Amino acid sequence: MGEIAGWAFDAEGRLLQQGTNTRVAGVPLQQPGQRLTIGVVGGIRKAEAILAALKGCLISGLITDEAVATAILAKG
Repeated sequence: MGEIAGWAFDAEGRLLQQGTNTRVAGVPLQQPGQRLTIGVVGGIRKAEAILAALKGCLISGLITDEAVATAILAKG
C-alpha cells in the first residue's frame, strides 16, 4: 500500500514481513509508534497509503493539503 523511510506496509498499516523489508538498512519503524511521528505528504494519489499509515499508527500526526485531508476523512 505504501512505504515510510523504505519500510513497506499493507492497507491496514501493518509492516510487511517479506520483500524489501527484510533488507532495509534504515532505522526500524515502531508499531505502534512510541513517540510523535508527523507525516508530511501531499497528492491525492497517496490518500489511501496515508490512511493505512494512520490506521497502523505508523504516524501520529499529518501535514497535508486540503484535497488529501478531505479524501482521507471521506474514506476513514
